[in-house]
This record gives sequence, structure tokens and C-alpha cells, in this order.
Amino acid sequence: MLAVGHRGKIVWLKAYGHRQLVPHKVAMTTDTLFDLASVTKPIAMATSVMVLIERGKIELDQPVTKYVPEFRWNGKEGITVRQLLTHQGGLILDNPAADYRKELDTFRHCRAACLLYSEK
Repeated sequence: MLAVGHRGKIVWLKAYGHRQLVPHKVAMTTDTLFDLASVTKPIAMATSVMVLIERGKIELDQPVTKYVPEFRWNGKEGITVRQLLTHQGGLILDNPAADYRKELDTFRHCRAACLLYSEK
């Protein structure tokens, strides 16, 4: 997605690529919505961790359990901060998609309400 603004107005808006590849390709559109957690987590986490490293509060190659003792369960005691940040900690996704159904339904309801409100 590319959006160019000038003096408070969008002067160019274009979508590129696909928003879905499997089971079939679906083209990206300018009204495609993304879960902001997908962007917020890495940006907020990376920034926070770098600040903590600069302040000497954490070290990348120390086990996560040094800072979050509860993380030790299920064989995770040796995973380091660096491994988590680089997606090399060996953790697997263990939530079935159905776990997120309520959040998706809530999001759709809120989006519909926002669209109705903006039309008034």
C-alpha cells in the first residue's frame, strides 16, 4: 500500500501485491485492513528492548527467565532474549484459529459502526 499526502489530503493511493496467497491469491485493495498488532508488536518490542539494553537492564544473550522467571515452564528455560527477538526460540504457534474468532467478530462490528458513524 502506498499513500502520499500533501497539505492534509491524499494525492496518491495505490495498493500493490496480494493480501492472501493461500488457498488462492486475493489482490490487495486500498480498503484492506490489517491487524495493527502485526506492526505494533515488533516496533514497540524492538524499541523497548533496545532502550533496556542501552540502560544495562537486559542482555541479549541471557535467558529470558532471568527477567521473566515464569517463562521457564515447558522446557523454555534456555531460550535467550536474542533468540526470541530473532524468532529462533523454537516456540510454536499453539492457538487454534478459532481462539481468535471473537476478536475478529468484535473487529468487524466496530468497523461497521465506525463506517456508519463516518457517513453521518
